[in-house]
Amino acid sequence: MPELEDQMLAMTGNGFVGDGSPDRLDAAVWALAELFGAPEPGIIGYARLEAQRVTADQIGNRKPVEPPSLTNGGVRMKSNTGTSTAYGMTGTQYNADADGIFIVAAADVRPLLAAGWVELKAEIVAGG
Repeated sequence: MPELEDQMLAMTGNGFVGDGSPDRLDAAVWALAELFGAPEPGIIGYARLEAQRVTADQIGNRKPVEPPSLTNGGVRMKSNTGTSTAYGMTGTQYNADADGIFIVAAADVRPLLAAGWVELKAEIVAGG
């Protein structure tokens, strides 16, 4: 009866080419699968690892993100489709005001322009 090593050497890309059955090799594969478990789907495993990197300390020490405004470099834009909520490439959620105008971060201007949005230039106030 062939030993495990002999059965492993007889395994090729086309299957088992040895004599008899690869019973020992089959048992070794099942044992390893049981020990290591089934592999996770790629994106789920990646997301789990990324979540483990974030600790409570890191979350507690984050600086709050100031929403874009005209005083901190935000840009006035309007959607060509009458959208009331949009998400920028930075992941920021933007909501339109009553006139359908958004104040977006400068980093999101180019992608929104490419999507057909219009940048609204600053209005000049008379007498001021």
